[in-house]
Amino acid sequence: MRTSPGLSVLMLITLIVPPMMGANKGNPNPAEGEFLGNRALMVLPATMSGKALDIPCTVHLVSPTGPNRESVYPCEKWVQPPRGEYYVWVEGEGVISPFLSYLQWKREPFTGKGLLVRMPLIPSGTIRATSASTSGAQANAQLRIISLEKSARAFDRRGQSNGPGIMVPAGRVLAGLFRSNGDAIAIAQPVTVMAGETVDVNPRPPVNGTDILVILHGPGGSPADSLVLQYREKPRPPDILYITYERLVAVWYGVNASHATVVLTNQTVRWTRSLTLTTGTVTTVREIHTRPAAASRPDGRHQPATGEFLPPSTRH
Repeated sequence: MRTSPGLSVLMLITLIVPPMMGANKGNPNPAEGEFLGNRALMVLPATMSGKALDIPCTVHLVSPTGPNRESVYPCEKWVQPPRGEYYVWVEGEGVISPFLSYLQWKREPFTGKGLLVRMPLIPSGTIRATSASTSGAQANAQLRIISLEKSARAFDRRGQSNGPGIMVPAGRVLAGLFRSNGDAIAIAQPVTVMAGETVDVNPRPPVNGTDILVILHGPGGSPADSLVLQYREKPRPPDILYITYERLVAVWYGVNASHATVVLTNQTVRWTRSLTLTTGTVTTVREIHTRPAAASRPDGRHQPATGEFLPPSTRH
């Protein structure tokens, strides 16, 4: 999701909790938030209600245009990230952010206050791909996960398929193996990760039929009044449907057809995508939804125009 430069940093705060001073060890002072003459950033751990947590933690930043490059900073320290756009989360021992926040950081001259932000943490677990799922042609695949827990914004991560695992919020998680271009190789069934638990997943290409993964990005998300897969003259709802403010994720497993059409309708959008399917593979659809413009009806009144989906650019 994009924001105007003037709102970007404010959005990071309002997505989390209103910033509060005091009650944290060291009692950080915003007036000390200076780094080489520029405004600096400090992130403090908190509960979901905004109460301070006294635990060691790290702040993680990835760029939407380079999501494989991760920058890590200590919590409760004034830091100065390079100028740019970031998805931000926090990790501690057994805890993690429930969603990714968005930050557009500019190196602005220090004017008396740094940016002091409390980010909430919840219990975490770990997802790890089994060795069986990462052998052969899938050895160099990327493991990607998305939390399926209800949230205003998504929590998704990526890591090496043969790595030690990925920390995730406790709850239901969807995992898959992906090529470097973002196309899915295999999508596992959702698993439930308990706090402190490591769960092995075994994403494998479908044995029968085709699996279909649809990821739609857009301003305000894409709430679906109806989302179905049409084939053999009957609609089939998705096996998994997950919607946040800025993203819609849908999965169909084992579609036994050579052709199918994805159909999404809501108050402002009717979107279809015809697919040619290959047995034993995953078909990936990833697009960006632009905000609809107003259109005129024959009687001169305005009505919502059909939304437009564009090929992905910097989304991940």
